[in-house]
Amino acid sequence: MRKMLALLVLLTLGCATTPHPQIAFLLQPPPSHPPCTRKLTLTLAPLTADAPYDTPLMAYSLSPLEVEFYAYHRWAAPLPRLITQAVREEMERWKCVTLMPYSPLHPVLQGRILRFLHRFRDGQSWGEVTISYTLVQGDRILARRTFQARTKAEENTPKGGALALNQALGKTMGELMRWLERIEYTDTE
Repeated sequence: MRKMLALLVLLTLGCATTPHPQIAFLLQPPPSHPPCTRKLTLTLAPLTADAPYDTPLMAYSLSPLEVEFYAYHRWAAPLPRLITQAVREEMERWKCVTLMPYSPLHPVLQGRILRFLHRFRDGQSWGEVTISYTLVQGDRILARRTFQARTKAEENTPKGGALALNQALGKTMGELMRWLERIEYTDTE
C-alpha cells in the first residue's frame, strides 16, 4: 500500500512539473501598398508602449477594464520591437519613405502602443490595436493621430487572436501610410 501511495505521489509530481511548451507568435501583418504621390524622408523612432504591452506577453481581455496574459503563448519579442520592425518593413516595401538615421533635419515618426490585445465577449473574439503616432521635427509637432483597428478572430484561441491582431495591425499601417502622405511639411535637406 505504501509503495502504491509513493508511486502515485511520484506520478502526480512528475505531471505537475512537466514543462508546458511555450508558443511564440510573430507579427506578419499583410502588406498594404497604398499609392504614393510623393517621396518622404523621415526617421522612425522605436515605438514605445503602455505598461501591459511593453513585453513579449500576449494580452487578452474578458472584460473591458481587465488585461490578462496567456500562460503559454507569447510574442517572439517585446511588442514595441516587433511593431517597429513591421512598420519599418512596410515603409521599405511601400517605397515612398526614405528612412534615415536621426538628424534634426528630418522629421521623426514616434509611436506609442496604447492597446494590442485579444478581446473576448459574447462567445466571439477579435484583435484590437490602438497606436498613437506623432511626427515631430526638432521641438515642433508636425502632426499627431491615433489609429485603431479591430479584426474578428476566426477561432477563439491564442492562435486565432494572433492572426486577428496581425490583420488589425496591417489595417493601422495602411492608414498610417495614407496619413503620412497627406501631412504637409518640408524636408530641410
